Amino acid sequence: MKRENFHLKRVVYFFYIFLCLLFTSCEGMYTVQGKVLAINGDPLPGVCVSSPEILKHDITNTKGNFVLRISKPISKLEFIKSDYLPSTVSLSFIDKKNITLPDMILTPKPSIPGVYFLDKEKNNYISLIKGKIEKTEIGKQNSVPSVKLNEIVQVKNRVPSIYIFRLPQYDLTIYQMKEYILNKDEGKVDKTGKQPTGQNVNEKTEKKIWIPDKPVLTHTEFLSEMDTSLFVLKPVNELKPGVYCVNWRAFEVPFPRMSDCFLFSIEEEAKIESSHDESTSYQNSNKKEDVEKMVNEKRN
Repeated sequence: MKRENFHLKRVVYFFYIFLCLLFTSCEGMYTVQGKVLAINGDPLPGVCVSSPEILKHDITNTKGNFVLRISKPISKLEFIKSDYLPSTVSLSFIDKKNITLPDMILTPKPSIPGVYFLDKEKNNYISLIKGKIEKTEIGKQNSVPSVKLNEIVQVKNRVPSIYIFRLPQYDLTIYQMKEYILNKDEGKVDKTGKQPTGQNVNEKTEKKIWIPDKPVLTHTEFLSEMDTSLFVLKPVNELKPGVYCVNWRAFEVPFPRMSDCFLFSIEEEAKIESSHDESTSYQNSNKKEDVEKMVNEKRN
């Protein structure tokens, strides 16, 4: 009897070891690996790589690499890091157990609400200066919506990507603007419809304003399904050189919900090239004068 119990315990013991080895071998049956980068191409450490289908996760190392070992196939992988937009990627383990993903690129988020251009080389944002749309009297009893803003961010891209962070998507539009120089008798209109009296009307900073010329056809695009606080506003067609205004239909609606606006300008490539040529010719002329001066000094 004791001998039979001993054999039974032995069988149970070996069966338990077999199950442990089986579960251990199944734990790393599938693997997903890859690399996470910032938009400028630098490795991005500290990114949590996980899936809602399993409890396991991995954290990218200093080189941005990760390896996730799982016991069953999964269909989705999530990438989450503080101050960056979360991202997801779909997976398919059909006829394979090891998957190497293409490099994942995460987009940073701005620090405060506003309108931005993204500098991909430096992995940071260029903030557009905020202005207010006001009524300005032009001529006799003719008031138009206008913007008074001297500092304007310049860009070279004819189809720029404009990043909107924590601001409404509704009524968002872009208008091409034109410059208008006020006369002495023209200026800002107050709430009663009269021109304000005082020294501010005749100041030089008050004389130059921007008024709407024509709307620009645009479309918006969310960058992440998991976080809709940041989206991109893009013009459908190329923009001509000039000044443009991002606003919330404040030029079309008599009493808009938002009077904030953001101006930017598209640079003219010809001017950039001509200024570069002028500076180059100026440098060459200076070099020529220096050489002639040295030759004359040697002769003397």
